[in-house]
Amino acid sequence: SDVCSSDLATSVRVVNENEAKKLQFKGVQAVLSPIPIRIPDLSLKPNPTLIGFVGRFHHERGVENWIEIAECVYKMNNDSSYLVVGEGSLSYKFEKWIGSKLNSNRFRLMGFQNWENLNRVFGQLGLLLSTAIEESYGQAIREAMCAGVKVVAFSNSTTEDLKEKFPKLIDTFNNSTEAVSLVLRNLLPPFNRGDEEYLRQIQDFRDFQFTKNDIHLTHLVESWKSLAGKL
Repeated sequence: SDVCSSDLATSVRVVNENEAKKLQFKGVQAVLSPIPIRIPDLSLKPNPTLIGFVGRFHHERGVENWIEIAECVYKMNNDSSYLVVGEGSLSYKFEKWIGSKLNSNRFRLMGFQNWENLNRVFGQLGLLLSTAIEESYGQAIREAMCAGVKVVAFSNSTTEDLKEKFPKLIDTFNNSTEAVSLVLRNLLPPFNRGDEEYLRQIQDFRDFQFTKNDIHLTHLVESWKSLAGKL
């Protein structure tokens, strides 16, 4: 809920400042809490035309929209390839889509991956396409950005905040037509991850991400101490 009553809660934990600003309470403390994030290896060689989905195969992640966008890009760019990573109730939709392709070597569906394998995934991707309508934190997006993977994501408070701070690393869209255009723009010509300015922004994002997590951890520890003192 966007409005909370102090009769219902005395504190609420959120994972980014935008979410904290959305919440309106009286006498309720919003505590920023970090979600751990690890840095992928930038030395891995990406495929500049490999488009990825990383996350849960659920409706709120925009699975159908992702397939719609990817299908349009597939028809317009013969060099594009696709890597789908995750698990969930809508896995059959990805399976059906990939199974309908004659040149199936351009498509790969992977299940849940541990961190070590996920690190390799981000090292291979040329572009992460995110179609989730809402992101409370956007962990896959942030890990992709840490790895230097270009992100094209649905416009929401989290992705717009990231775009404002790091415009080289992420583009946002409001509909499928915009998404297709952005994806194609980043594939033609293949996006250059080694651009000096882009690399500088990757490092800026990494510094930002871990400084932010340190601040959030401090808030979290302080809230735990406060709670312990009341027990």
